[in-house]
Amino acid sequence: MTLQATRQARRIGDLRSAAGDPESARRYYAEAIDEARDLGAEHEQGLAALGLAAALLELGDVTSSRRLAGAAEALLDRAGAPVDEVAASQRLRGSEMVVGDEMKETE
Repeated sequence: MTLQATRQARRIGDLRSAAGDPESARRYYAEAIDEARDLGAEHEQGLAALGLAAALLELGDVTSSRRLAGAAEALLDRAGAPVDEVAASQRLRGSEMVVGDEMKETE
C-alpha cells in the first residue's frame, strides 16, 4: 500500500466517524495505522491513531482512547506535526491530577 492509499484509508475513517459510525471508522483507522507503520510514515500514523482514539472515546472505551491519544501525541511530536495536531492529541488524552489519595481525570 502506498502513502496515498494509507492517507485515503484514514480519511475514510474520518468520514465514517463524522457520519456517526465510529465502529466502522475503527477498521479504516486500524488499517491506516498498520500501513503507515510499515511505510515509516509517523505523521500519517499519528493522525490515524488520533482518529482511532477519538472513535474509541465515542464508543466509550476511555482507557484505550487515552492510551492511543498518548501514542498519537508522541508520533505527531516526533514527526514535527503542526502544533494544532499535537494539541488535539493532548486534549483527547487529557491529564490526571492527584486529589487527596486518589487520581482524578481532567480534560
